[in-house]
Formats: sequence, C-alpha cells, structure tokens
Amino acid sequence: TLDQTAFRAPPPALPSLKGYQDYRILSGLREVNGAVAHGLLFKATAAGGVARLDIGPLAPRLEERVRERIVLEVEAAIEERVRPALAPGEAAYFFMQLHDRDLWMYVRDDPGSAAARALTAFAKAHPNLYWLHWNPTLIDSAQGHVGTNVIPIPDFEVMGWGAMGELPGCASRKPGVVWRGTTTGRYRPGGRYADTDRYRAVAAFQDVAGADVKFSKRAQGVTEADVPDAMLGRGYNRTEFGQYRVQLDVDGNSNAWSGLRWKLSHGAAVVKVRSDGYVQWYYPLLVHGTHLLVADVAGAAAAAVAAADPATCDALGAAARAFAGAHLRPQHARAALFDALENFRSYAAPRDWRIQGTQ
Repeated sequence: TLDQTAFRAPPPALPSLKGYQDYRILSGLREVNGAVAHGLLFKATAAGGVARLDIGPLAPRLEERVRERIVLEVEAAIEERVRPALAPGEAAYFFMQLHDRDLWMYVRDDPGSAAARALTAFAKAHPNLYWLHWNPTLIDSAQGHVGTNVIPIPDFEVMGWGAMGELPGCASRKPGVVWRGTTTGRYRPGGRYADTDRYRAVAAFQDVAGADVKFSKRAQGVTEADVPDAMLGRGYNRTEFGQYRVQLDVDGNSNAWSGLRWKLSHGAAVVKVRSDGYVQWYYPLLVHGTHLLVADVAGAAAAAVAAADPATCDALGAAARAFAGAHLRPQHARAALFDALENFRSYAAPRDWRIQGTQ
C-alpha cells in the first residue's frame, strides 16, 4: 500500500505530485503493488525540478544503504540530465524499485496472471513512466529484452565498493573451480529445488576432479531431503576464492549482485552459467570468450575444465581484471547511471541486454 505518511511536501519551486496524472500513476502503483512494489517515485519537469515520494513500507535492510548510496545519485542524475531533455510542460516519472526482484517477473513467470495483465496495461497507459532497477527481469530471453520502459541501473552496493587487492596471475593459482552460495533459485510453485540452476550446477560438478562447488548453507525452506550434506561446504572469504583459477557464477533468486563483479576483479577465469532470468547494467559490455565464458548448466563443467588451462586462464583473467578496472569501480557506475538517465528514452527502448556472444 502507499505510505502517505512518508510524503515530504516539496518546496514551492518543485513540481507537485498532486495532479491528475500523479494520482493515476500512484493509484496504478497501488493496484499492481505486490511484495516487491516498494520504492521511490520521482517526477521531473523542465521548469520545476524533481519531486520525490516514498512508496513503502521500505524494506528495513535496504532503506539505509539505498538512501546513502543510490537514491541521492538517482535524484541528482534526474535533476542534471533528465530535466534539460524535457520539453516545456512535459513531465517524466521514474519509479525506482527497492526489492531484489522487479515487478516484471510477473510478466515473465506467468504472463496470463492478473498481476501480469495489470502491470502491462498500467505501463502501456503511462508511456512517460520509467522503471529503474538493478536486477531487471528478462521478459524475453530470446531477444534479451527487459520490461516495458525498464532502465537497468547500478546497484547500491557498487557505489561504495573498493578495488580488489593484488592477486597472483591466474595460471599460478589452484587449477580447480570454486563456487559457494545459498540454496536460492528460481522454480515454479509446486516444482522441486532440484530443478533450479544452482542445484543442477552443484550436482554437475560433484564428480569433476579439482572442483570445489558446494552450497554454503540451506535457506528458504530447503531441507536435507532436497540438498544432502554431501552438497554442502564451508563458506569462503574472497581471498580464499581468489586462490582458484576458475570461479563459477550462478544466479539465484535474482542476479548474482556483486558476485560477478568481484570475480572479474579477481582476474579469475569466470564461467557464468547462462541465465534466462536476470541481467545487470554492464552485461552488454562483456564479451563471451574474452572476459569470461558463458555456458549452459549442462556444459558448465566442460567450460570450467577448458578455462583452467594455464594459457586460457591467464588470457581470461587479464581481460576480466582490465574490464573491472575500466567499468566496475564506483566512479564508473556513477557515470553509467548518469548516462542512462541522460539518454533515458533510448535506454528504455527494446534492446538486447545480454552478454555479447551469447545470442
């Protein structure tokens, strides 16, 4: 529901959020509101500045981090880059969702559901409403398209992220492949956890020599009957991960958040399990075969064996580390955010958000 108590009346110079279209958009957000419809609505006009309304309740674990690291940057980008692009009398709205998964997952997972139909109709009725999310859903995995008017943006964690320490060259590390993660993952109601990419990936590596691919713990109702103790291993810190040549990356409930970033920064040979679920803002800059290897679950073990070859590992690792140094530091994320909002219309148009070479 809308948290009207969170409304901060803007100064007189700012645009009002009490007009007819404002009411329709706010009412629409309430109608499509589900467990993930928490966030902030921004309104920009050419002459009046930027107004903001919190739609809540905000998730407590996100509220402080989001406000400190991304909300002010989004607000500044809208002020500095969006407003100059607006015609007199034109308004643009930006809804920044704060949940891990964005609302468009309804359209992907069950396009005939009432929630999916309501969201699709709502977006069509308001073409000047744009959706900002750091974990956008691929609603058309064959084309690499995200939801209507969705603009992928950097997540709040990258805004405070420092550079990784020095690590040895890839070929001088342990020749195996490593992964740890909890028992999250996407599967349809009534399905089995064994159907998820994470379970299938861990299972595929159990008999691969040199592989240390395990779950770190069970979560989200997964039991020993679903994931036996043989598939569990102790958690590792990032320094321990960095001792391996090959690092696996597997999406869970959403994209792997900072996981892929620090694996690339490690200068490891990264094997990413192909996902038809989610993308991140920098994926189109990555090139399969240059910065990392992308493989289906069934081919991930073979890809990891190939990536562990010393020459292959050194080439992938050097390219990965160079990519992270050029694109994944906080200053790069900020520049990407401002560029996306300066060009919000073209960024929101249908485009392929997948890693290059995986089409």
